[in-house]
Amino acid sequence: MSTLNEREATPTELATLLDASVGTVAYHVRTLHGLGLIELTGETRVRGAVAHHYRAVPEGAGESEQNGPGSAGASVVALDPEVCRVAAVGNFEDEGAISKRAALRLDTTGWRELSQACTRLLEQADRLARASAERLAKNPHESERSAGLVMFMFESGGESGEGSGASEENGNQVF
Repeated sequence: MSTLNEREATPTELATLLDASVGTVAYHVRTLHGLGLIELTGETRVRGAVAHHYRAVPEGAGESEQNGPGSAGASVVALDPEVCRVAAVGNFEDEGAISKRAALRLDTTGWRELSQACTRLLEQADRLARASAERLAKNPHESERSAGLVMFMFESGGESGEGSGASEENGNQVF
């Protein structure tokens, strides 16, 4: 997203910049385009094929009353370039890595409790990182792993999950 905020590019150019496969980048470009976060700006012929050029939709363009000024919509993807880089190269397959999504039906109390649970999890992650840093300082031969944790909680607008490979757990969609 940061590249497409600065200039237009093709999926092939983005794949080179990210050191990722064109197929993986093309998938993500289609997803971003489908979400309305990037737009097709042109097409050129390259050795008998058609290269599609994309750029980020300018911030604030196409805002609705629901999303409004200052919404997280378009900036969510650019939130952490490290997440995009890792997703592009596929490090989510590592043992213990988690990549899950759930569409939940919550009442006001459930919404508040989930928000509090997310906050507690982030606080616990911070405590675990501090404890790990102390152990690593005492034992420099201990293996060290870098980890990233990104969490989003948002009102989804009643997504049904149909056709997505979702399974049903307690009336909620787990993907």
